[in-house]
Amino acid sequence: KSVHHGTAPAPRRGIARLIALLALAPLCPGVASAQWDQPEPAYVSPEMVLVPGGTFTMGTSMLSDEEKPQHQVTISPFYICAHEVTIAEFKVYIYNYFLTYVDLKRNGNVWNGQKWLTDPKANWEKPGFDQTDAQPVVLITWEDAAAYCNFLSQKEGLDDVYVLDERKEYKADFSKNGYRLPTEAEWEFAAGGGQLPQKSKTRYIGSNRPDTVAWYSSNAEGATHPVATKQPNQLGLYDMGGNVAEWCGDWYGLYTSDTATDPHGPDTGKEKVIRGGSFLAGIDALMAQYRDKAGRYSAWNDTGFRVARNMPPPMPKPLGSMELIHVDGGTYKNTILRDFYIGKYEVDNAEFAAFVTATGYATTAETGGGGYIYDASSKSWVKKPDATWKNPYITTTSATPVVEMSYYDAAEFCNWLSDLEGLPHAYTKKGNAYAIDFNAKGYRLPTELEWEWAAKGGTQSKGYKYAGSEDPAKVAYSMAQSATGPHAGGFLAPNELGIYDMCGNVWEWCADLLPQTDKPGIYKAPVRGGAWRYKAESCTIEWRNVDYLEGTDFTFGFRVMRPE
Repeated sequence: KSVHHGTAPAPRRGIARLIALLALAPLCPGVASAQWDQPEPAYVSPEMVLVPGGTFTMGTSMLSDEEKPQHQVTISPFYICAHEVTIAEFKVYIYNYFLTYVDLKRNGNVWNGQKWLTDPKANWEKPGFDQTDAQPVVLITWEDAAAYCNFLSQKEGLDDVYVLDERKEYKADFSKNGYRLPTEAEWEFAAGGGQLPQKSKTRYIGSNRPDTVAWYSSNAEGATHPVATKQPNQLGLYDMGGNVAEWCGDWYGLYTSDTATDPHGPDTGKEKVIRGGSFLAGIDALMAQYRDKAGRYSAWNDTGFRVARNMPPPMPKPLGSMELIHVDGGTYKNTILRDFYIGKYEVDNAEFAAFVTATGYATTAETGGGGYIYDASSKSWVKKPDATWKNPYITTTSATPVVEMSYYDAAEFCNWLSDLEGLPHAYTKKGNAYAIDFNAKGYRLPTELEWEWAAKGGTQSKGYKYAGSEDPAKVAYSMAQSATGPHAGGFLAPNELGIYDMCGNVWEWCADLLPQTDKPGIYKAPVRGGAWRYKAESCTIEWRNVDYLEGTDFTFGFRVMRPE
C-alpha cells in the first residue's frame, strides 16, 4: 500500500496478501465483557449525511496512471457518515465482539518515521501514538470494517450487507438496507462534493487550501487527530482527505473508459481500495481522485474507515391523503396566528398525478405555452413550450416535489383535496385571481406569516437561520447539494416541528395576493423557502420572492395547509 504521491514516506511495497485462517464472524454478544471493568459503552447511531445522486467524471490525468482514464459515472443517492469511525464508536463493537484480526494475528503495520514495521504489540488501542476516544480508529483490516458494518445493522434492526461466502470471506449484498463501506465511486463522488458546478469545485477535498480541511504530513505531526476538527467539504463531510486513509468496499482494479452506473468494482481481486490519504500523506493524496490499495487482511496505523448506507425508497403514501403536522398558534410579527395543520412534505408528483387523473385538470404551463427553465448555455431563464410538470427538463420521480406549478395549479389542487375530505373550498375563482375564505376548514396555501411561523418551528423554535439548523447542508437542498433537481422529501433533517424541506428543494407558493398598482386586476403572490437551483443564502427562512400567479418554472412547487 502506497500512501503518497510526491512528498511521502516510503511506499508500501511487496506486502503479501494474508490468508485468513480465522474469519472474523461475530462471536457471541457479551463474551468480551470480562475484559471491561466498566459498563457497556453507550451506542450512538452514526451521523449520516445524504449525498444526492448525480453524474461526474471519475479519475484524473493529474496524478498517476492508476487514476486514468477519466470516465463518466452516475451515482444514486446514498448516505455516508459525516466523519470516520472513532475509538469511542469502535469500543461498543469490541465490547460485544471481543477481538480484531490484528488482535489475533499480531500483524499490525506501524510507521516508525522511516519505514513500515510489523509490530506484534500494536493494535487499535496501541497504534504507536497517543490517542483519545474522539480520534479515528486505526489498525483495522477490511474484514474488521465489514464486520463492524454488520454490527451497526444488527443494532438498528437492519439487514446485514456482508455475508460470508464459501471461502469464509465477506461479500457485499447491495440490495440490503444495512450499513456498509462506500464503494470507490461513491467515495470519490462524495469527497468531491457531489455534483457541483465547475466554479465550486476545488483542487483538494473541500478546499484549495489543504491546511483548512486536512490533517496530513505537513501539519499532523505523525498522528491522528480528533475527527471533525478541520472544516468539512461542500457536503458537510469531515476528514475525507487526511487524518486516516479509508477502506472502500471494492476490490482494486484498473479503470476503463466505459461509462458506469453505481459501479461496485471487480468481482474479485487481491487488494481492496483505500481512499483519502492520511496524517502521513503528501499533498497530492488529498485530491478526491487519489487511489490506494492493500490486502483485505492487512492493517496500518494510518488507515481506518467510515460507513455508508443505501438511501431507502420513499414510503408509499395513499394517493389523495396528505400527511399533516399540527402547528400550535402564537403571536408572530404582531399578528395572532391560530392553530393550523401544514404538509409534512411538499406536494409530490404522485399526489399531483392523482389529482390530474381524477379531474382531468390541465396546468397553466400545459394550457399557456409551457414553463420556464434555466438554460446553462445562455445563463438565463428561458420559456420552453413543452416544459410542464410532466416534462420539467430535470430528472424527477413520483416521490419528488411536483414543479412547474403556478398559483392557480396549487389552488385547484387544494380545492380537490377539500372535496376528497368533504370540506368547504377555501378558493373561489374570481377574474384573474381567487377570493379566499381564510375561515373555511378546507385546504389552502399557507399565508406568508403562517409559512414563516411553521418554518421557524413555531412555539418550539430554536431561532435557526434555516428550517431546522444553522447548517444548510443538513436541512436544505440548495445548489451546493443538488445541482440537478429536487429530491424526495424526508431524507434531510426536519425542522423543530418535524416538517421537511421548508428551506431549499422547491420554492413554495403562499396564499397572499399582492395587487399590482401599475396593472389593475393583476396579482402576484409570494414564493418562499428557496430551491435546489439557488445558493444557500437564498434558501433561508427570511428570504422572500414574488411572482405572477401564472408564473411557472422548474423550481416552483407548493405545500398545503388547513385550519384546525
